[in-house]
Amino acid sequence: KLLANLVTDFDQPVISDLGGGSGRTAYSMLQNLKGWKYMNFDLPEVLAVGSFFLMKNYPEKKALLYGESSISTKAIEENDLILLPSFELQNLPPKCVDLFINRLSLGEMFSDTAFALVKDICSATRKYFFHMNHDGRLSRYDYGDNARGPIANDYPIPENEFKLLV
Repeated sequence: KLLANLVTDFDQPVISDLGGGSGRTAYSMLQNLKGWKYMNFDLPEVLAVGSFFLMKNYPEKKALLYGESSISTKAIEENDLILLPSFELQNLPPKCVDLFINRLSLGEMFSDTAFALVKDICSATRKYFFHMNHDGRLSRYDYGDNARGPIANDYPIPENEFKLLV
């Protein structure tokens, strides 16, 4: 509900999630919003579960699945649910998302992958980027061979575009 409150002043908020999983969090958040659009970018196997759940619970919503069309401003305007693999995030148009969400998955990736996704998220987001990720040196994922996952303070988030809330 806290996240949904960020976009209640938008007529038709566009909410996006990197790693939305089964869709339960989105379902809970979207229940009290009007006229929303939701995009989930996730691993294909997980996306299949989340897509089924969201489409089953919102049968009145028009959905776009991977392979049906490319992601574009027009696709966002014409669809309510956009459910795509995470590698499609790089194709999002600039400043098309009002609230972008990520919980925990960025810290589980190799740094170069996480940084590229954060760059794409920041490019696509016009208002709010909410992320809840690993924040301490001891919480870095250790992949061996001196490869370690990033922590939240490492992410290349432009300070002039987003305000850090702690």
